[in-house]
Amino acid sequence: MSRISTTLQQIAQAWPRDALRPTIQFSQVLVFLASSDSVKFRAVAAARALTENRGKNQFSLTEKMTIPSSSPDHYTRLLDGLEKSLNRGRRSWIERLFSL
Repeated sequence: MSRISTTLQQIAQAWPRDALRPTIQFSQVLVFLASSDSVKFRAVAAARALTENRGKNQFSLTEKMTIPSSSPDHYTRLLDGLEKSLNRGRRSWIERLFSL
């Protein structure tokens, strides 16, 4: 196994688990790429940049972007909905229909 593949495997193992989509994990994509013969250094660099939040650190968001004037509480409500869905777990369609 090449050094690039080994590095990509390590990044995949350190990748956090996605609680919203338990059957689809990005780490599985990274493992697949690591096992591929055509894995490139750029793939490893991109995965490492994602784990280190380089995009978030390099491009800061202004308050105008995070709190739009048309709907100031949009992102707050979005995060609240995500937290509720994580805390409730899976509900049947009847429970969702009647908001149980």
